[in-house]
Amino acid sequence: MSLAQLTPKLLSSLETSGCLGTWETDLANGIVYPSKRFAQFLGLPTHCVAEGVPLSALVEGVHEADRERVGALVHEAHLTAGHFEAEFRTLGHSGLTHWVAARGQVEKDDQGQGLRCRGIVIDLNGMRRLAVVTQKVVQPLPGCLLAEGGVGS
Repeated sequence: MSLAQLTPKLLSSLETSGCLGTWETDLANGIVYPSKRFAQFLGLPTHCVAEGVPLSALVEGVHEADRERVGALVHEAHLTAGHFEAEFRTLGHSGLTHWVAARGQVEKDDQGQGLRCRGIVIDLNGMRRLAVVTQKVVQPLPGCLLAEGGVGS
């Protein structure tokens, strides 16, 4: 099986796992085509997967506290035909906040102008919950060790 044949199957499997989404942005028209999972992260209706949504609608799915920063990073990547990378919060259908990491790259035409931006978004909620639990367990340890005179006393 070639890489070209494997890639769609791999992306489909990863998306089915629920922890990964993808997108493609048509830069000439300002339309984003999110995968089903990315649309869910952003609280977008499922019809936008096939029809696409304006870039502004996608940015509206970003948590208000992160929206300006993420919008500026997206704009910069599109303007410079460069790379996009950010961690941010999104607002899903249920109103729950999701932490995600997104990475994308603008594809250029022969003149170096941006044609489209493709990327992935990874759900970080599980890792962030684990970090909180770990912090709650680890934080009291130094005090416990000192209370007994330290390790080996």
